[in-house]
Amino acid sequence: MKQASLIFLFILIFPFFVLAECENGELDCIIGSLPKEITFFKNKSEINLPTILVPRVVEFSVPFDKNVENSYLITDKLSGEPVASELVKNKDKKSISLNIRNANSFQNIINLQNLGDGNLDTFAEFQFSEKKNQKGEVIADVATFDIITSREIDTDRLYIYLDKQTNAPQSVRISVIENGRERLLLPHKNMRSANILFPRIKSNHFRIEIKYTDILRIRQIKFIEFGVQDSIIQKVRFLAIPKRKYDIYYNSDKYLEIETGETPKLSIEKHPLKTEIKYTLNSMYKKADTDGDFIIDDVDNCITVKNTNQEDKDKNGIGDACEDFDKDGVINSEDNCPNVANKLQKDTDMDNKGDVCDMKENRVFAKYPWLPTVTIVIVGLIVAILIIITLKKDNIK
Repeated sequence: MKQASLIFLFILIFPFFVLAECENGELDCIIGSLPKEITFFKNKSEINLPTILVPRVVEFSVPFDKNVENSYLITDKLSGEPVASELVKNKDKKSISLNIRNANSFQNIINLQNLGDGNLDTFAEFQFSEKKNQKGEVIADVATFDIITSREIDTDRLYIYLDKQTNAPQSVRISVIENGRERLLLPHKNMRSANILFPRIKSNHFRIEIKYTDILRIRQIKFIEFGVQDSIIQKVRFLAIPKRKYDIYYNSDKYLEIETGETPKLSIEKHPLKTEIKYTLNSMYKKADTDGDFIIDDVDNCITVKNTNQEDKDKNGIGDACEDFDKDGVINSEDNCPNVANKLQKDTDMDNKGDVCDMKENRVFAKYPWLPTVTIVIVGLIVAILIIITLKKDNIK
């Protein structure tokens, strides 16, 4: 009895002991759960902090070619929760500005200049006019625009950052304009990631052609130059709490928007606590699979909805699960009648089949599931009675 009491007492006290140790920073433990998005980051590092007695604004530098806007995440080791942070960028004389022009006056592109404004909170929208060929396959729209840099750059890669929940373009083509003539660098190539490689070139006038089969939103376009990785100095700031430890994850597969709660006014701090970061590999890294259908985003034709079969009836590169065939504002995967418009999704018999494409007879049977069985029994009895009557008449004769 005494041993049982001691065991029971230990069970009660142990969680409080662990929590106290975590609070004191003596144990590298997590009471809460880490956000699933940390598996999207290739690199991770613990943020080294001295002992602090009150909350302090912490600042550390990150190299430009390894961290862009929302491609990093800071977490609290104790709770596992994301921590609000702020990215400060200081441009020097080596940085370039982009002048982006529509190369085809007939194409409908909204806010094209947003592609080069350095702000991932804005985007350019490429309108899509759905057309189909004789086989019923969707014909891709083509958008062409010129990028003129403020000076000649030496580059071999382009980053295209898509808006959240936006399907990737079908393909991308890159060329340069030299003495008024177009010179091809990269013929149309399927876009499987934000990073697009092409033969190294020095130029200040590029032409980008994109084929797409759905409304397309692009947040930012950026060239990576040779030898000027430090042309933009980035610093991350966050508010550190006493007795807490923090990790930073960076170099993500995709643009992320992670809820971190209210962000303090970190930029007003004139004397932040400065530290250095040593980056290492993230052991939990896996290529992004947003919808959890075991098909990575790079090759998934429907990133936001599970569709293991990757069905694409109209061959437009977008999975049917992500499309809205009947244009009623409800995507196929959630539409109870995907081929007939029914915005209200009315389903009287609650058989998960919309009334507009559910035969009345089916609705009755669905509402009264016992009715088919009773009907069969009654018909069977009638047939049996008729047979018996017929046999009796034969016997009388």
